[in-house]
Parts: sequence; structure tokens; C-alpha cells
Amino acid sequence: CEHSFPTRRSSDLINDALAIVREYGGTELMMDFASGGGHVRGVDGVTKMMGKVQKAGISIHGHTDSASMSASYWMMAGCDRITASRMAEVGSIGTMAVLKTYADTEKNMGVTFTVLKEGDFKAIGNPYEKLSDADKAYVQKGLKKANTFFLGHVALNRPVELEATDDWAEGKTFYADEAVKNGLVDQVIDLDDLIGSGASAQNPGDKRILGMKISAEKLAQIDRKSTRLNSSHL
Repeated sequence: CEHSFPTRRSSDLINDALAIVREYGGTELMMDFASGGGHVRGVDGVTKMMGKVQKAGISIHGHTDSASMSASYWMMAGCDRITASRMAEVGSIGTMAVLKTYADTEKNMGVTFTVLKEGDFKAIGNPYEKLSDADKAYVQKGLKKANTFFLGHVALNRPVELEATDDWAEGKTFYADEAVKNGLVDQVIDLDDLIGSGASAQNPGDKRILGMKISAEKLAQIDRKSTRLNSSHL
């Protein structure tokens, strides 16, 4: 789970989809996870929206056929039930920050970088200055705080103990059978067996695509919002 400040396009679109489910109702929602992770910002909002769906009486089932790591698992942990295919991997519970620097490259480029600032930690992590020990400690403090949120979220939703994070966290990844043993997954099962006849007859080629009728008006609304998001992040 990367501790940084990106756009929130993916989380916004997931929230849109969850809002549609909440509006249209039903008894169970299946979320198919396939991600190596992402950014801290946005995941808490998604899990809060998942909570609203659940309060509306809709159970959420999370499944991965491939991987659900880091920020992806943060969201997955909020599901009522979690399953994974035999060779799927989950976990990577932890936080990280990657800060690159171009400091000293000016010696070879004939360019000088000058960063002017007020505030000891202003512009921390900018690529033109090396991180001091104090800078590194400051970043590490933020990572520790974000990791505390992550661990607490998983412990609240899964049958794991905060005192035993070495078994299920610390950035480790687990195949499905291991994840069942440490409480991160409830059952090992393939997608075909899980969905079975629930797949849409109109989409036999991909059982992830289930039949769901959405009004043309709602689809147009989603399309407009997606277009705005794409335009604002070009």
C-alpha cells in the first residue's frame, strides 16, 4: 500500500459501482479482485461505501483468481466473505514510500537545482535534494501511522490478532491455503465452482461478467463522470 498522493480515479469509479448496487438492491454482491496494490488515498472511502452497501442488506463476497495485495486487500478485508483460487496470492499488508532523487546529477548535466522553502519539512521528498536523517524519520513516522490504520482495519474485519502480525502482515504474501490458515481468506475455491450457473447466459466467455440491468440514464451519468475524470488527469 503506497503512502502517496495520486489521483483518485479508480476509487471514484469503484464507489460509483457500489452506489449503483446500493440503489438497485439485491442480496449479494461479488467483487472480483485482481491487483498488486495501489495507493493509500481512496481505499478508506471505498470500504466506507462498502459498509453502506452492507447496511442496505447486501452481503459482499470478495474473490480473487490471481492476486489481491496491499491496498487491494485493504478493500477485500471489508467483505463479508473472502475466497481465493488455489494459486491466488493475498496479503502484502504494510505501507511503503518510494522517493526518488536527482540530487548530484547536476554534476554530470551542468544543471543546478535550487529548492527554496519555509518550514523544516516543507518539500520533503522532492527529487532535487537528498533526504536527511530527520527527513527519513519524518516519512517513516507517517508510514507507521498509515500502517496502524491498515492493521487495525484488517483486525477489525478478519479473525486475526493484532499481537500476531508476524503471522499475517509485515508485508508478507500468502497463497490461498496459507491465507486460510492465518485468517485472511475463508475458503479456497476456483471461480468456475464459485459462480457456476450464476454467470450471465449472454456472456458465456467470461463468468466474471454477470447480468445486471442498469438504466441508460445511469450509464450515461457514469460515462460523463468517467470522461470528466479522464480529462482532468491528462
